[in-house]
Amino acid sequence: MSTRPVEILIKNIKMESEYYPRFKIDNERIIDFVEAMECGETFPPIKVAKDEIKGSYILLDGKHRVEAKKIRGEEKTLADIFPIPKKHWLMAAARFNSKSSKPLQADEIKQIIIQSWQHGIKETNEIADEMGCTMRYVEKVLKPIRDEERSKRGEKILELHQQGMSQRKIANEVGLALACVNKTITSNEDGVNGIPKKQDNSISGIPDESL
Repeated sequence: MSTRPVEILIKNIKMESEYYPRFKIDNERIIDFVEAMECGETFPPIKVAKDEIKGSYILLDGKHRVEAKKIRGEEKTLADIFPIPKKHWLMAAARFNSKSSKPLQADEIKQIIIQSWQHGIKETNEIADEMGCTMRYVEKVLKPIRDEERSKRGEKILELHQQGMSQRKIANEVGLALACVNKTITSNEDGVNGIPKKQDNSISGIPDESL
């Protein structure tokens, strides 16, 4: 997926916090890298993705190496450039960092799973494959987020229904199948009329698979 390493200008490398998989930077590690470089030790190329819109490089792996080179006054560094879609940048960064001498912590991995979902990756098996986790673990981490999304979507459906919008238009508005919209409205009306609702694991009558 990557071409051979090329030299790029350090000033063109951007470290976007939303694509950085760690909670904080280890300043002691940076100093260790500076000393190692001063002693002639070489390091593998950093890993970046190209931001075609801005023309810059998004750092995926090698933050401590880049900072060490800045301290030493270097202007260029070797980099592997990966053609990765934007919504996958964070998970790619996590995958690269997990192979380093300082693996990611459990809380960092959880946050990456949540952020990847929020970036638009809605297939839990895809997140599980890229993160090296089980799908069950990914679904456990995402459950509160997905529950909240279903709840808000259910509230939106009922609000539009009360405004007199047709179910078909509501389905187009919220991006759900017509059957899901109908189930949400029917479940709410059943509750209002005192008819017991069917027990399921969804919020506001919207099934999990609709996401």
